[in-house]
Amino acid sequence: MFGWEKNLPQQPELLLSTVNSVFIKVPSTHSTLLIFTYIPPNSITQSLTKELFHKVSTFAPSFSHIIILGDFNARTGDSDPDPLASRQNMDTKLNANGKALLSLAAEEGLTICNGKAPGDPLGQFTFINSANGGQSVVDYAFVSPDTLPSVTSFRVLQWPHSDHFPIMLSLHSSIAPPSRTPHHVPARDKLIIPVAEPLRHKYQKLVTSSLTASFPPTNVDIGFEALHSAITTSCEKLCLRKKGRPRTYSPRWFDNECKTAKWKMNNSLRKLRGSQFCNQVLVEQFLEAKRSFQLLKKRKKAEFHALISSHPI
Repeated sequence: MFGWEKNLPQQPELLLSTVNSVFIKVPSTHSTLLIFTYIPPNSITQSLTKELFHKVSTFAPSFSHIIILGDFNARTGDSDPDPLASRQNMDTKLNANGKALLSLAAEEGLTICNGKAPGDPLGQFTFINSANGGQSVVDYAFVSPDTLPSVTSFRVLQWPHSDHFPIMLSLHSSIAPPSRTPHHVPARDKLIIPVAEPLRHKYQKLVTSSLTASFPPTNVDIGFEALHSAITTSCEKLCLRKKGRPRTYSPRWFDNECKTAKWKMNNSLRKLRGSQFCNQVLVEQFLEAKRSFQLLKKRKKAEFHALISSHPI
């Protein structure tokens, strides 16, 4: 389910509906592709995930913004499609389905909102096993880099009627246009929660000591802030806090032609990986696609700066 505060110029358009996914075009000044999906937990989970992202790559060149929400039945730990990015996750396990999901998202240049976007600083659990009480994160929100600055919050909601908790992604009422100048997002530090003794015992003792002074809280918000502060300060005292790196998003000259060339390069790389890097024809196709992409970026950047120089403010 999705909604908006202001009237759209047109009704949303259903582009594709499959057994596992729904693709919707949200009309706006800057076209947005919205996808809802469910990947079942069985022997073909990775195959269905790959099929989903193949469809995403087909639609991607026509859209400025991409948003994917759903149950992927994959556990990603605190990994991110961008190896330079950091995020938090209360579920520390990374399984084979998670690795496949991260790889496919990276090829499309998508990023995860869980544990990164405002409203979910710790990466809350999204699933609880009613049989054994086990908890995990298997429901995600993925967005394209130009969409991330427009995300106002990502939240995991409480819902007693299901073993899955609903996820809610909120964006500005008018999604921002693709970045016209390099957009920098402040770095987010990475907290490493210890699982081995004796460090785990020290960590638990510090957290408990910090929470004792603030409990019981007067309301949920105060309790959440106290818990977050206790975890952060405990990690700092044990030197378990790593500095994150700031991210830079696409500049103004990186248009749809550049996105298409990047998609072709990533697509050829995906095929090359599938051949275990043993197919010389695929090697040459990838190198040619990469060369074309780099030359196109160089030309677009030069044309943009030439245009700016000829039209001073």
